[in-house]
Amino acid sequence: MTLTVHAAHQRVVDSGAVTVRVRVRNTGSREGADVIQVYASPERPRARRAPHELVGFAKVQLAPGEEADVDVRGRR
Repeated sequence: MTLTVHAAHQRVVDSGAVTVRVRVRNTGSREGADVIQVYASPERPRARRAPHELVGFAKVQLAPGEEADVDVRGRR
């Protein structure tokens, strides 16, 4: 599957979580699945940490030419 990301935006749901909506499209000729991953980095980390951390993910399955909005909810 060839996946194209069209746009993304972020909105804060509450103080401990964030939801990122991503529009994706299967530009391939076969049905397929992929995992959308959202990474973040703290502005001012309190301790030494990795520069980017996985904060959320979602699996999407699309038919050829199909497009979908995928919401990924993660911790902040």
